[in-house]
Amino acid sequence: MLIPGFMKELNEDHVRYDLRREPNATIDRVFDFLGVERLPPMPPQQAHVRPYAARMTQREWDYLSSVFEFEIHALERMLGWDCAEWLRPPPDLAKDA
Repeated sequence: MLIPGFMKELNEDHVRYDLRREPNATIDRVFDFLGVERLPPMPPQQAHVRPYAARMTQREWDYLSSVFEFEIHALERMLGWDCAEWLRPPPDLAKDA
């Protein structure tokens, strides 16, 4: 399968590519892997972005992390990545009511 092969190659290079933080470098890496010509660098764009009505509470975080924990661990195994950061609550959670 193409995607796991690409992810394995990224992991073997010991490089973490982040589309949000390094979009052009990430896209270049994907294009190189696919063997296609690179595009000229473009400024990052965001779509469908809007502020949340309220900050997430600890209770909401606990619920969502329990819902997605299995899938996050499966993704870690598939990609060979450490995604432990995804399972840690952010420091700015709102107080539960």
